[in-house]
Amino acid sequence: MIASSKIGLRPIRGGGGGAAPNPDFVSTWDTTQAGSASDTIVLPMTAGNTVDWGDGTINTLNTHTYAVGGIYIVTISGAITTFRFAGAGDYRKIIDISNWGSFDIASDRIFQNCANLNVTATDKPLLSSVNSAVATFRNANLINVDFSGWDFSICTNFTFFVNNGMTGGSISGIIHAGVTTLSQSFKGSILGDQDLSTWVVTNITNWNETFQNANLGANTDVSNWIVQGGLVRTFQGNTLFEGNGLPTWNIVGITSTNNPFSNTNITTVNYDALLVAWEAQAPPNAIGINFGSAQYTIGSAADTARTSLITTYGWTITDGGGI
Repeated sequence: MIASSKIGLRPIRGGGGGAAPNPDFVSTWDTTQAGSASDTIVLPMTAGNTVDWGDGTINTLNTHTYAVGGIYIVTISGAITTFRFAGAGDYRKIIDISNWGSFDIASDRIFQNCANLNVTATDKPLLSSVNSAVATFRNANLINVDFSGWDFSICTNFTFFVNNGMTGGSISGIIHAGVTTLSQSFKGSILGDQDLSTWVVTNITNWNETFQNANLGANTDVSNWIVQGGLVRTFQGNTLFEGNGLPTWNIVGITSTNNPFSNTNITTVNYDALLVAWEAQAPPNAIGINFGSAQYTIGSAADTARTSLITTYGWTITDGGGI
């Protein structure tokens, strides 16, 4: 059974004669999925908000039992700040968010493990109080969600943000100067081509497995990053990633590496330019780094720079050799 919400679909008129944004949180649920009883929905929030359960029932409870189990549109009115699955409860039952309204992502792990959840909403949630995006959509099923306009300006921690939870969409622009950790934030997702040149990564010190096996596309751009801290399997396993932008990195703040580019596809053009640019920065000493199968041009300035990185700065370089 599919029922539409009267509250969620009502037109709201504002100044200028146009329809104002819908202030309600509208989501779709399949009661037959695992969790509570197959005819029941338990919202992961405290009671008090007005809830239209999609079957003609409107109340202020956070639990509802339907006469017939199935698919229902649930509309919640008012400010929403306590909603949080954290990988428990009826997290398999929520299957779509079609309008954010006054929903505030006010804590971490809100939609963690919501494996059936997609977001088709074209508006954006509130992010006025979130300083942690830890596991917000970890193991979800987001398809083509555009995060580029979301205001994460006070968020510092993106650990597990969409780990194994995103296919397509955009993450351009969401990382700003206040972010300190990206550990496994996009690991295992299917990101495709991304323009990450607008990211401000100056204060990030934890890059552990950020994009490991994240299916970054060949045209992904990581230009103009100022990188510091340890690069641990950061881009490992992105077999299409060609390294666009790597030659523009400032790498003097890197402290260690562990296979950050193994099993990638850095082109000779990018690798040659990277070697020359990174050696010219008087980089940190004794770095061991794996560039996967990247090959440099024998007898070129890149060859000279690579030799200098090894002999002058004590680097241990693993790559595909010279051509």
